[in-house]
Amino acid sequence: MLVPVGSAHAVFPGQNGKIAYNNGGDIWTVDPDATDAMQLTSGPARDTAPNWSPDGAQIAFASTRDDPNPATCWPCAWEIYVMDADGTDVRRVTQDGTTSQANSDPAWAPDGTRIAYQRSSNIWSVRSDGTDVRRVSPDDPPGCYYAYHNAPTCSPDGTPIVSGGESTFCGEAHVFGMISYLDPAGGEPDNRLAWDVEPPEDWSPDAQQVLFGTDGVSSGMFRASRNGRAIVELTPCCMAYEGYAGNAAWSPDGTTIIFRRDSYDGSTPSGIFLIDATDGGNERPFPEPHNVACCFDWQSIPIDTYPRPKAATPMQVSLVPAYEPCTSPNRTHGPPLAFGSCNPPQQSSGALTVGTPDANGQAPKSKAEVWLRVQPGNPATPEDEADLRLSGSISDVRLASGLSDFTGTLEAAVSLRITDKDNTPHPGGAGAGTVQDFTYSFPIPCAGTADATIGGDCMFDTTAEALVPGTVREGTRAIWELGTVRVHDGNGAVFMTQGVFVP
Repeated sequence: MLVPVGSAHAVFPGQNGKIAYNNGGDIWTVDPDATDAMQLTSGPARDTAPNWSPDGAQIAFASTRDDPNPATCWPCAWEIYVMDADGTDVRRVTQDGTTSQANSDPAWAPDGTRIAYQRSSNIWSVRSDGTDVRRVSPDDPPGCYYAYHNAPTCSPDGTPIVSGGESTFCGEAHVFGMISYLDPAGGEPDNRLAWDVEPPEDWSPDAQQVLFGTDGVSSGMFRASRNGRAIVELTPCCMAYEGYAGNAAWSPDGTTIIFRRDSYDGSTPSGIFLIDATDGGNERPFPEPHNVACCFDWQSIPIDTYPRPKAATPMQVSLVPAYEPCTSPNRTHGPPLAFGSCNPPQQSSGALTVGTPDANGQAPKSKAEVWLRVQPGNPATPEDEADLRLSGSISDVRLASGLSDFTGTLEAAVSLRITDKDNTPHPGGAGAGTVQDFTYSFPIPCAGTADATIGGDCMFDTTAEALVPGTVREGTRAIWELGTVRVHDGNGAVFMTQGVFVP
């Protein structure tokens, strides 16, 4: 039993890597301190909208390089391409771009297997190897036309995709500047924001905030909570149509946002800036050598490591009768542990006890222990043999009333915190993470004994996989942090708890 206690695109949580951007029709990268600018693409084609893969090893981008006139075309046959982080091994992903159905604005899914992109006025997705093309955004709703979706961004938790939506006419209704939430599997959009906004710029690494710009009453950078509420202005720009702030990207560590501001009236500085993601404070210029750069995306270096021991098995836990905490002392313990104490001691369980001569006239025959033994898997086989064996016994378990043998079922429980490599989404599959604390429990059956001088006998010998299949996965390098082991009686009260007995 387990009881749980746009012009830039979403970054996967991790450490801050390089910043990719577009300049002069080519893709460049630069370090976060504005040094080591590197040109990745060149030639007559126009390359734009770079988007890092979640593992930071590849960049998707849009290009005109397969148009007959790659440098001068207008409109152009744009396609989606992928290259390695150093600009090598460029390969084409989409195959259907035309001057009227251009493919643009790629955005990686957080598992690294698919890329969402804009085609004409809709959102599509494709596997990163160019197969399995799917349409994500729906047809125009009944009675509506020109439902325009653009510049998708994929949330770091895998769902949803958000896109900008503009100029949707439904009868007399006219919504301009929506932000639409789309299920990657398709279906009707959920329009969260409906005011003069630019396409969404980025997700926060924790997938709880959406970053966007606006050219409405005031042009600036804003963030909104995932549900489209709690809108916060991060940095103003200028009055309507007197400037623009956007082309933004959130840093993978969640602390910083990079963006471009063009102030046509000079009311605020123009250029590339960094701001604190929390409140837009600490604005400082980013002295990148290309002051016309745009379309930023920030490389994530996902955290997939953590310290672990060479071994930590077996584990033996002794159990002792549990007592209620002392909340209103009426005695004082002897020095040097001269703390307040309570008399008389009160067992936590009112239903069960163990034999003790001075307490109930029975011989002291109770002994209780729990063993945990790791069973390693065999990496040389395709099977998952890894498991955790759980065994132990509790002797002389008696009913508090009458002191007869207890023949029911106890329940062992322990608070568990797991750190392992079985957490999603993560680039390329499961990865490192620490699970929220939860309670891991299992039953302990008890039976009567033929010996009249001893109470019931409770024994168990099982495995974690037998209790909950899939609990222990081979190769996930799991660390199980265990809280106090407790054993509950049939009423849910603590009967035994982890401890030692000093005679």
